[in-house]
Amino acid sequence: MHHRLPFLVLSMLAVLVLLGGCRNGDREGNPRTVILVVVDTLRAEALGTDAVRKWSVDPEHPVLVYERAYSSSGWTLPSVASILTGVDPEVHHAHGKATLLAPLSPDVTTLAEAFRSEGFRTVAVTNAAFLSPLLGLDRGFDVYDHEHAYNQLGRRADRTVERALEYLADCGDDDVFLFVHLFDPHLDYDPTAEKLATLAGEPLSLNAPVTLSLLRELESAGGPTATELRDIRLLYDLEASAALEAAFAMCVDAITEERLAGLSFVLTADHGEEFFEHAGFEHGHSLHTELVHVPLYIHHAGDAPTGTTSGVVSTRDLGRHLLEHLELPVPESFAPSTSDWNGTGGGTAYAATTLYGPDRIALRTDTHSVLLELREGQPALGATYDLTRDPGEQHALPIDAALRRALLDRRNANRAAGTLTQRLDWQDLGPSKFAERDTLLESLESLGYTSSERSEDTPQREDDE
Repeated sequence: MHHRLPFLVLSMLAVLVLLGGCRNGDREGNPRTVILVVVDTLRAEALGTDAVRKWSVDPEHPVLVYERAYSSSGWTLPSVASILTGVDPEVHHAHGKATLLAPLSPDVTTLAEAFRSEGFRTVAVTNAAFLSPLLGLDRGFDVYDHEHAYNQLGRRADRTVERALEYLADCGDDDVFLFVHLFDPHLDYDPTAEKLATLAGEPLSLNAPVTLSLLRELESAGGPTATELRDIRLLYDLEASAALEAAFAMCVDAITEERLAGLSFVLTADHGEEFFEHAGFEHGHSLHTELVHVPLYIHHAGDAPTGTTSGVVSTRDLGRHLLEHLELPVPESFAPSTSDWNGTGGGTAYAATTLYGPDRIALRTDTHSVLLELREGQPALGATYDLTRDPGEQHALPIDAALRRALLDRRNANRAAGTLTQRLDWQDLGPSKFAERDTLLESLESLGYTSSERSEDTPQREDDE
């Protein structure tokens, strides 16, 4: 049973009115404001197709929803690193297993560096261990306000956005690139009392918070019942609702009219979440659609396109898209785009790496997906899915040789490019940053990423196929 987040619909409609009423068309003299919001663990359907259909199609409300956007991985570090560098995980090297993580390569230019070189003030407000400055994602930001998240102990969306808006106000009339990361939908699923009150006494078979240990117990018992799964999704949706309302209503409502006239606003996710679609839960272990299909909402002040588009796009290409829209130089290190921004067909989206378990890679086209599992010394195994008939990837087909070859070619090209970019280790960060590792590990421990069962993995094969 899926809940369509009615409060989100109202807040988003209010935002559209603001966008339409404040758009001047002539941006001369108005500061350029680029806001990129990444919501942790947000599934693609969280925006709700019904909500999308209710949005105004009036040209005064230039809103585009990309229905087939995919992240570069099924967990936070490599996915966000790809968003901020415009390259695939094998090239920026910011990934790993459990606590054996590599920071961002110093040889790839970040989106923040690209904006700062063009005179923008660059500000980030982030949460969660995988976005720690220790991992290099702070490079290029004038301000990088980071807090670790510890399951129920973390900076919620409303506080995160309020903090971001304080920094935005401090920037005066300067051009600004603002990156905001919201953690709320992540485990534990623990909606606020205000959100729980919207249930109006509806009985739940499971009470908040839904924890990692609870989901493990349900998994070991063969999975949740239909009622339990419904309630897990309900509590998750309530948290997602709060994050989205904060992002849309506050990030736009509190911005000055001058900034609205020069605003580019993007909302997406680093990855999704599995609710036992493939006999598991949470994220980080696979690249199936529930983990890499993410929402993508883009508003550019003064643009006419509105509604939805079904072209396959990769969030890796968001940085290039933003810079090209603003007619700013794109760093040479950014990969060429493979995204179908105009919905004309031919887009592809690549994903790679897992946080635990065997390594995996995936490729999605207009009609099919191919997923491969990589084990050392063994041929790459996997399956093909017909996305036109089976968008949830429930019915594996025999591997398509051409798609398999295309996926392995992309993998090999990435690994070749990765030999030209330095891969760092914890020890390369220097004594002061290395000392911060304990805090990061404590956060990862609370989130369940350092347990023995999570850290088991088979190293990826190193030979090209």
